[in-house]
Amino acid sequence: QLQYVLNIALQTQDILLHVAVYEWMLYNNLYVDILKISNSSLGDFLGRSVNQAPINLELADLLWKYYERNGQHQAAAKILDKLATMPSENVKLSKRIEYLARAVMCMRSDTVGYAVHSGEFLRDLEDKLDIAQVQKQIFDTLSSGAQRNIDANQVREAIKTLDTRLLNMSQLYSDFAENFDLWESQLTILNCSHHNEPRLINSVWSHILDNELDEPGSATEKAQRLLSKVQSLANDYGVGPCFPLGN
Repeated sequence: QLQYVLNIALQTQDILLHVAVYEWMLYNNLYVDILKISNSSLGDFLGRSVNQAPINLELADLLWKYYERNGQHQAAAKILDKLATMPSENVKLSKRIEYLARAVMCMRSDTVGYAVHSGEFLRDLEDKLDIAQVQKQIFDTLSSGAQRNIDANQVREAIKTLDTRLLNMSQLYSDFAENFDLWESQLTILNCSHHNEPRLINSVWSHILDNELDEPGSATEKAQRLLSKVQSLANDYGVGPCFPLGN
């Protein structure tokens, strides 16, 4: 009976009645049911609500899902991009990566088209996703506690920063990878940035190999560990400036 009443109300041309229905559904946490509605008045209502309360994550989530379910993939991608990049302690790094990955999927949809601005937006999203993955690598390394001789308070503050906002590649390199001697993360950033300065790359490689050799164990164990590390990095980078076979 409730569903019947809601359907009758939404079939009318009374937009104020539509708004009352949507507000009642939100108040009663009927998020799954509200997304079953394809009426354009719902998109208008959610859009206005998000503009009035831009930090309300539940409303923003409903809006991009409404756009996606109704074939408006580019509009959904723009909301997802905003959610991924907004500074907030309530949006963790893993969720930001999920938002960006979903935005990329939306922009690759057949319904988006091939306009120049669409291609530029897609490339921008892909770049943000690549950088966010590097940020996640640094976050995981610091969170693991594997780094020695580092001030614990500095590490906690760094982890908090990494987990609450997206950073650019320069910030990740200088403020985190370089500051905490995260050599593999430095190599990843150099590779993503298409950096080809041999001295810097060779220096980073020297530190990576030295770290493996400094670990306890017999000569055989160290050799096996060193070989395993080189093979792992070879799989990541292949032949190129960041895997200098000639040196």
